[in-house]
Parts: sequence; C-alpha cells; structure tokens
Amino acid sequence: MAAAIVVGGCAGEKDETVSVRRPVLSTVEVSGPDALSEAAPLASPPSSAAVDSGSYPRAAGNVAKSDPGSTPPPLPSPTVSAGSRRPIPPGTYRYTTLGSLSTGLALTALPTSTFLTAEGIGTGGRQHTVRDMRDPSGSGSVTETTFEYRPDGVFLVDLQMASMFAGLGDSRRLQPPAPVPFLPTGSGPGYSRRFDLDAVAPGNRPAGVASVSIEALARESVVLGNGDTVGALVIKVVVALPPGDVTGNQEIMVWLEDGTGLYLKERAVGEAVAAGGLFRLKSEYLATLDRRLG
Repeated sequence: MAAAIVVGGCAGEKDETVSVRRPVLSTVEVSGPDALSEAAPLASPPSSAAVDSGSYPRAAGNVAKSDPGSTPPPLPSPTVSAGSRRPIPPGTYRYTTLGSLSTGLALTALPTSTFLTAEGIGTGGRQHTVRDMRDPSGSGSVTETTFEYRPDGVFLVDLQMASMFAGLGDSRRLQPPAPVPFLPTGSGPGYSRRFDLDAVAPGNRPAGVASVSIEALARESVVLGNGDTVGALVIKVVVALPPGDVTGNQEIMVWLEDGTGLYLKERAVGEAVAAGGLFRLKSEYLATLDRRLG
C-alpha cells in the first residue's frame, strides 16, 4: 500500500497499544522485485475515473478544492498551536518514482511520476489527501486519507484504498468510531505505537482486523527534485492485512517535512497473496518529492 497512513510526528520513549474495533480501511501495496524496469513518465495525475471510489462515502468535513492555477490562500488554523504539526499546503505534488510490481507471472514498472493531492482544510481541522500511484491505463493504487490536525497531535479519521493490478482488484476501508491518535505533538525519534482496526470491504462487509504499527526513527535531511534540502522526521509504518482478496504485509518509510504533514520521500516494500494464494504479489518503490504543480 502506498503512504497510506502517514502524517504528523511524536516524541518520547513511549510504546502504546490500542485496540479499536470498527470500520477502518486498510490498504496494501505489495512489495518488490529484484529488477526494476523503466516506464513512461506522467505529466499529470491519471483520471480518477479509472478507480471507482464511490463504494465508500468520503469522511465528513467541509473540504474545499484548491485552484491548480493559483497560489493557495493562507491555511486557517484556529485549532493548531505553534508546536503542532500543520496540514499540507493545498495543491498537487509530483513525486519522481522508481519501482515495480511482480505478480509471479509478469514484472510491471510503476509510473515514474506519481502524485499527491492535498485539499483545503475542512471542518474541525480535517484534511483529505489522495495518493495516486496509477499508470495511464488505471493500473495501480489510490489511497485516500483524512487526518484531523489538533493542538495535541494528528488524528486518523478515515483511510480508503483501491488497487488494480493485472486484473486483480482490492478495496478496503478503515474508519475508527472516533478519530484515533496517530502521531502526537512533540515529534521525535523513540516514539512508537500499535493499534488494531477492523477492516470493511465494499458493501459494508466485515473484512477482518488490520494491525498497524508506527515508529519514529530519526531526523534527516532530504534533497528534493528541485535541489532544495529540507529537514524531516523519518517514520516507519507497518500494516498487516487480514485474510481477504489480498492478504499480506506492507512496510513503508516516510520522511515527513518538519512542521507539516507533507511527506518528502517514501520507501516501501511489501508482499501479499491474492486469489486464495494463486498469485504472489511483490512490490518495491522509492518516491521523492519533485515539485508542487499547483
């Protein structure tokens, strides 16, 4: 699964375990082959029509879309204090991506350009983002995440994922009964947290329990595609999916921009089984922020 669950930062040598039992969308993107091939770059995100996101209602919140051709207005942050992690400035961000997916029958390169769209801030400090890893044919994954930014940290409100590879599709949702603390204010290496979330498939079908673990590892600098060097908090997120159409584990390292929820770089590796074990899926990719498109 792409950077599905990643925003915020936390500190302290704490390990918390929380069990939450209610709908929460789980998303996997599977892990990586030994060789990577080239794919044609995309100039802009593929059409959203390729993946049906209508199976799930979007999380509540008055979310306004930004105008790609204009400079976004200052972010309203009535609930965010000076020490809190801020939402991502609205806009579309392009990532230079190198990676591939193997289904056991074929090796497919991921698109060399992938995208993140961050919408404006909605009611209660909520922000909806879309991480688009699809190629022009619609093959790949789309991960939609809603986080709530509060003075005491970043809370997970809703996570949805749809994927299609080699004719194999999977969709799940994880949505806690109330926003779940994801990464509290006071970011720093040494923080860790685990929680379980009930997964729900289209049609409100129960889809088992997903296990999520988060660990803040280090502070590093990231060189972006435009040459800028930006400070970041490195976070590792591991998602273990319950049995279903696609079952497996995904590990993703994310470099979060200091002070915001924007991820500057992602490195993901994962494995999964599909169609009752008939297919073994492996994927691996590295994505680095190139620039903001608008």
